[in-house]
Amino acid sequence: MTQQEEKHRKRTNTIRVKHSAVKRFKFDTTNKENNRDYGPNISEVFMTTDEIKDETNKLLERLKVNYEKQQEIARDTIGQFENPKYVSERAFRLTSSHFGAVIRRRPTTSCNALVKTILRTTSSTCTAAMEYGKINECVAVLKFQEKTGVINKNEIIEVKCMYKVAQLGLSVQQAVERKCITCLEKDLQNKIRLRNHDYFFQ
Repeated sequence: MTQQEEKHRKRTNTIRVKHSAVKRFKFDTTNKENNRDYGPNISEVFMTTDEIKDETNKLLERLKVNYEKQQEIARDTIGQFENPKYVSERAFRLTSSHFGAVIRRRPTTSCNALVKTILRTTSSTCTAAMEYGKINECVAVLKFQEKTGVINKNEIIEVKCMYKVAQLGLSVQQAVERKCITCLEKDLQNKIRLRNHDYFFQ
């Protein structure tokens, strides 16, 4: 075997080993603790059909609230993840940040990955982008209020702090023009608008 052939053999073996390792890491997750409650490998649930229906009805009844109760929940959950009441109430609801993914999911697409994403979002889940949003959200609201003078109990302002834009040191206009963000675009009148993005459904 020539030196060149030997190098080729080693390189091929290395690629095979790396490929095999990636496959095991990606797919061999059936025994992990966090997979036992959802997905195709769900552990057996020891409940009868009637018991499941009964629990489902109880949950649906719990979620039926009148206007006064809505206002009470809104007041009691201010602060989001910093507030234990928010965490407990959130556990029984689909939050608006997931509306887009749920609405846009095709009937033929498995819901396993989406369910995992929703269930794994906890108070300990905090990316750099989320931390940036927490810090700057109140700043954005104040700037909006200063500019328009409109903030009252009959209106809701949805704030999105563009972490990527801040990291690049660009203005929102520049980021849109350079197509650095996917949630905004320019319309025919050259105005920036929210495009068909998950944020749109919030």
